[in-house]
Amino acid sequence: IDLIVNIEDSGIGIREDQKEKIFGAFTQQSGQSNRYYEGTGLGLAIVSGLLKKMNGEIDLKSKVGKGTTFTVSFHEVKVAEIPENMQHQDEHEYDLVLEPCKIFIVDDVKLNIAVLKRIINDDNVEFMEAYNGTQALDMIQFETPDLVFMDIRMPGLSGYDVTEIIKRNEKLKHIPIVAFTASTMKSEQERIDSLFDAYLEKPALKKDVAAILQRFLPFGHRTDGKNIQEKPELNGPLEHAADLPMIIDRLENDFLKKWERIKGDLIIFDIEEFSNRLAAFAQENSCVVLDYYCSALNGGLQTFDIELIQKEIAGFPELIEKLKAYAVE
Repeated sequence: IDLIVNIEDSGIGIREDQKEKIFGAFTQQSGQSNRYYEGTGLGLAIVSGLLKKMNGEIDLKSKVGKGTTFTVSFHEVKVAEIPENMQHQDEHEYDLVLEPCKIFIVDDVKLNIAVLKRIINDDNVEFMEAYNGTQALDMIQFETPDLVFMDIRMPGLSGYDVTEIIKRNEKLKHIPIVAFTASTMKSEQERIDSLFDAYLEKPALKKDVAAILQRFLPFGHRTDGKNIQEKPELNGPLEHAADLPMIIDRLENDFLKKWERIKGDLIIFDIEEFSNRLAAFAQENSCVVLDYYCSALNGGLQTFDIELIQKEIAGFPELIEKLKAYAVE
C-alpha cells in the first residue's frame, strides 16, 4: 500500500519562494529569527534524507500566518497477510491444543524465553532453550525441534548466522524457523523474508503466536468445555443478593483504590495480586459475576494475553456500576 501521513501546525507558515529551500541543511526561511525559533535547520533535511532511503517523500502546503501541513508519503509498504482461516476467529479460537511437539526458543534474554513459553502454555509442548547462537547449533545437532523461534540480535553468532547454517544442513533445513525480534530496518526485512519461514515481533501477542503455531504445527481446539465459561448476566437472581450492598461497598472503597494504582502501568505482578485478592473476595461472598470477571482476568494473566488483560482491567468500574444497578432493582 501507499501510506500517507499529514502533520499540520498553526505556526508562522512558509512563503512560496522558501518551500524548496526549507529542506536544505542549515536553511531557515527568510525573516525567521533564531531568538524565537530555535534549531540548526537540520531537522527537515534529515527527514527528507531518511524518507528517500525508505522509498518515501515529503511535501508541504502552507499559508503565511496560518500554518503548514507536511505530507509524508511511504510507497509500496508491506502489509501483513492474514490467512482466510484467521480472519473470522473469535476469542475461543486462540485456545489451541497442540499435538505433542518440540519447540526451540533461542534468545540471549531469559525473560523473553519465559514470556514466550507462558504465551504458548501447552502441556503437549516440550521446550528447548538456548541463550546464544553457538549453544543453539550444538543442541540442534542432537535434538530436532518441530519449530524454532530465533532472536536475530545476539552476541557472537547472530540469529541470521545460526539460521543460515541450519538451512544449509540437509537434515535440518526442513525445520521452520521464525525470526523473533523487537525491531527491524527495511533492509533487514528483506533478509528476514528470504531466510526465515516467518517473523514474530516482540513483545509478542497471544493471537500472533497462535497464528504462527497454527501455520507450522498440527493442532486442535479444546472441545471439552473446561476452558470456556459462560458469562453470567445481571438479569436474573444472584446468589446472596442481599449481600450486594456490602460487596459494592468493598469494591468501591477498597478494590477500586487498588485498581486506580494499577490500571495504567500494566505491571503483571501487581495485576496478578489484585486478581487473586478479588477472586478470594468473590468466592468468600459467593458473587458469581465477580468470580467470572476474575476468571477472565486470570486467563489473560496465565497466557500473557496483553490485549485481554487491558480489556478486563479497563472494564472493572463498569462491573461495579452494573452491580449497583442490580442492587437498586
